[in-house]
Formats: sequence, structure tokens, C-alpha cells
Amino acid sequence: MDKAEYRIKLEQVRACAENGDFQGAAKIADTIDWHRVKSVRTLCMISEIYEADKRYEDGLEILEQAYRRSPQSKTVLYRLADVSVKTGNLSDAKQYYAAFEEVAPQDTS
Repeated sequence: MDKAEYRIKLEQVRACAENGDFQGAAKIADTIDWHRVKSVRTLCMISEIYEADKRYEDGLEILEQAYRRSPQSKTVLYRLADVSVKTGNLSDAKQYYAAFEEVAPQDTS
């Protein structure tokens, strides 16, 4: 997939998500190779779409890619902990939360 096709599909994903069609957005997102995407913000957005469609494992996989790109991101660490709880993986959730506390010890949010 070239950059132009990627941009078109990403806009389609965003449009579906804005209209509340998370299932349609997830189907379009499934056609994109997220391993090539470098934007942590975009990866987090896709994870939110999968989470809204109750596809927690897929969302967790995307968040792990975002974590590899930006291991110091408070947002990614917090979301990893949250989605890990939803998937029932409490040991990973504890690890991600501990990493979050290490990165942002004074964060009250």
C-alpha cells in the first residue's frame, strides 16, 4: 500500500469513527499494515476504535506497537494497563501500571 492509499483509508477510518460506525472503521483498519505506521497518535486512535468494537486483543496489539515506538508515553502506558484489565491479563496490567507510575509519579489523572 502506498502513502496515498494509506491516507485515503485512514480518512475513511476517521469518518466512520466520527459517525459512530466503529465496526466499519475496524473493518477498514484491518486492511492496513499497522507495523509500518510510525505515528503513536494514529496507533492509539486505532486501538480506541478496536476497543469500541469490543476487539480488545486487537487494540492491545496495536497499543503494544505504539509502546515499542514510544516507551515513555504516559498515555500509551495507561491505555495498555486499561486494555490489559479488559482482556483479563492482570499481571500485564500491573506491569504497565507500574511503568506508568515510574514515568509519571506525580500524575494525578
